Amino acid sequence: MSRKIIYSQMVSLDGYIEGVNGELEWSKPSDELFRFINKQEENIDAHLYGRKMYENMSIWPSKGQSPNASQEEKDWAKHWMEIKKYVISSKLKQEDLEWNTELLNGDMVSSVLQLKGTTGRDVSLGGASLAREFIHHDLVDEIWLFIFPILLGDGKPMFPIMPNQRKYYLKEYKRFDETVFLNYARINNILKGDL
Repeated sequence: MSRKIIYSQMVSLDGYIEGVNGELEWSKPSDELFRFINKQEENIDAHLYGRKMYENMSIWPSKGQSPNASQEEKDWAKHWMEIKKYVISSKLKQEDLEWNTELLNGDMVSSVLQLKGTTGRDVSLGGASLAREFIHHDLVDEIWLFIFPILLGDGKPMFPIMPNQRKYYLKEYKRFDETVFLNYARINNILKGDL
C-alpha cells in the first residue's frame, strides 16, 4: 500500500489561507487544536513544500525556542526540525536548505510518485500552488481542512482555479470550539470500511 499525500491547511470561511497582505495571525490554533495537530503528525513522517511554504515554515526552529512558546508550539517545533522535508523549487539549491530537508529536482510528478512508493508513513503537503498541481495529477489522497470562523474577504485562496473536477467524500470531522476539522478522501481511494 503506497503512502498517502495529504494536503493540510488552515483556511477561512471564505476559502483563503492568507490575508491579502499575507496575514496569518487569524489562523493561530488553540492549545486543544494544536494538540490534535501534533497527534495527527504521528501518522506523518515527511513534509512536502514549495519554496514559499518552506520559507514560511522555517520560523519554527527559533519560534520553538522562544520563552513565550507554548508546550504545543515547542512540541511542534521539535517535530518539525526532526521530520524529513522535501522542497520542490527551481530557485532554491540544496545548500540553501536546513533541518533535514532535501531538494526534489526533475519532473515533479515522477518525484512524488517515487516518494509515494517508498516505505514509510504518510506525507503532508503544504502550499496552495503546489497542491493545485498535485490535485491536477491525482496525487492528493486526502484534504485536511482546519476551518476558522473568519471571513477574510480577499487573499490567497486555498484552491486556485482547478482545471477539472475532483470528487471527495467526508472521512472524518471534529469540532474545536469555533474551529472545525474536516478530512476529505479522494473517491477512488475508498477502501472497505472507510464508509
